[in-house]
Amino acid sequence: MSAAEFPPKLQQDAEYLREEGYDVELEREGNNVYALFHEFQLPEEKYNKETVTILQPVPIPYPDGEMEMFWTDEDIRTSNGEIPEKAGTVNSYLGEKWRRFSWHRKKEWDPATDDLIDQASFIEQRFVEHD
Repeated sequence: MSAAEFPPKLQQDAEYLREEGYDVELEREGNNVYALFHEFQLPEEKYNKETVTILQPVPIPYPDGEMEMFWTDEDIRTSNGEIPEKAGTVNSYLGEKWRRFSWHRKKEWDPATDDLIDQASFIEQRFVEHD
């Protein structure tokens, strides 16, 4: 993908996250844009995997549209083998199946302060807080 296919602010945020140690790439499929977080670390002993790939749809224009739900590898389970809470739906994107996490923010999206960086922190925190 050419960098010109993505909004400059999104490219900057992805680069910042890379510098912070995230393995993030931007993908486009038709009119849809996604951020993929590879090897996203999960809390120890809470899930059947140590890492997953996170698929985060990115609303365009960025960062005006709200990011809320995200998707992971389809095979993620809690440590006791259950499908995680509010993650019962599987969808197809980028030619693969993904498990949807309908975990929403407690505050309304504000494009002046919320972005992909903030969303990555939100996802991390939700996995830590989730039982």
